[in-house]
Amino acid sequence: RCIRDVSDLATCVPAGAAHGCDVLSGYLSDLRYLFSAAGVKSVGSVGTIGSLFPAAWNWNAFWQLTAFISLMLAFMNFLPIPMLDGGYIFITLLEMITRRRFSDKVIERVNTIGFYFVLALMALGIFNDVVKFIF
Repeated sequence: RCIRDVSDLATCVPAGAAHGCDVLSGYLSDLRYLFSAAGVKSVGSVGTIGSLFPAAWNWNAFWQLTAFISLMLAFMNFLPIPMLDGGYIFITLLEMITRRRFSDKVIERVNTIGFYFVLALMALGIFNDVVKFIF
């Protein structure tokens, strides 16, 4: 649907923001599913994301999935996982609470653990995609 004038824009922006909040709240409620056996099997990478797109080109589906992926990446970036922005925020909050700065060695170790966690999550997604492709 094309925006024809400013009044359309005035109604579309709040509707889009509300839809984004609904999608994010649904994603948050589904996040606990990741910690189940079925949830671990649903983790995927490029193949899983590609399967979300319809077989025939559809601009509406393309932009909805693009917005969904952007929203999820933004959300995941702020999780308190070391090495991501949320991890740095969490470390900064801990430093503010304890009123002392962690040594560079401690921060380096925490970030290394976070790096391996993210790497393992990526490997799990690729493994699941390969298993789905073969079987």
